[in-house]
Amino acid sequence: MIPLILFSIVGLMYIRSPNFTPFMPFGFAGVTLAVTLFFWSFTGFETVVVPSQEVRKPSRTIPWAMILTMAITMVAYVVCLQKVLDKSGIEIRESFRSQIPFSVRLSNL
Repeated sequence: MIPLILFSIVGLMYIRSPNFTPFMPFGFAGVTLAVTLFFWSFTGFETVVVPSQEVRKPSRTIPWAMILTMAITMVAYVVCLQKVLDKSGIEIRESFRSQIPFSVRLSNL
């Protein structure tokens, strides 16, 4: 655990804004919003544990319920994102070949 903490502390000293320019062309606000939405979209799956006293074999059922909940949620979000990208006309494979960052192309929707 100590090497991980030391690596994190040393890594914090080398964080500079220009290092993130291709990743965050419009600043840190967009990334903060995306991370917030990501965490918010996956909250609530831990409520599967609440009725654990009423379930048969909770040590087996609860972990599977949590895994299935996460998988179904992730598939639903990926399908929705795919539909948004289909309707926007943005080709993902073209984005990898293009010099324009994917975030810039999405911001032009």
